[in-house]
Amino acid sequence: MVDDEEQVARLLFYPQMIRNGELEPSAFPMDELLAKKGKNGSSLDRCHFLKDRDGLLRQKAEEKQNPAGKRSAFGFCVANVGKIRAISEAESEDPALQVLADRITENDPPEPWDDAHALMRKHRDDYTRANLRGIRDHLSKAFSELVEFY
Repeated sequence: MVDDEEQVARLLFYPQMIRNGELEPSAFPMDELLAKKGKNGSSLDRCHFLKDRDGLLRQKAEEKQNPAGKRSAFGFCVANVGKIRAISEAESEDPALQVLADRITENDPPEPWDDAHALMRKHRDDYTRANLRGIRDHLSKAFSELVEFY
């Protein structure tokens, strides 16, 4: 379980997630939020599990980047889990998103951030792309409170 008081980070890649120095809603791709096309949700990192948050997130972003595919490490953004869970879909007062601990266990040897991994995904299966567009706007605001660029 990921507590409401925890902070989680999302890696940012340029150019698809940043425009004019601002976080774009595309930082949270629809396929991830819908858990489609082999995606289980949006990957996050639980900040309190990262002994050197800034350094480890930079290292991870550099490993995951693909400049040839127009995906260059750019930074990260941070949000409070309670604020994520406070986002609701217009038709409901239930939380629209859930944040789940998702420790990575298949790496041998483990990466220094494997214990910190979490997944964010939709709370209900009946959300459509239209539902999630509004939710994603609120999500972008929650993560815009702390954005670190490299």
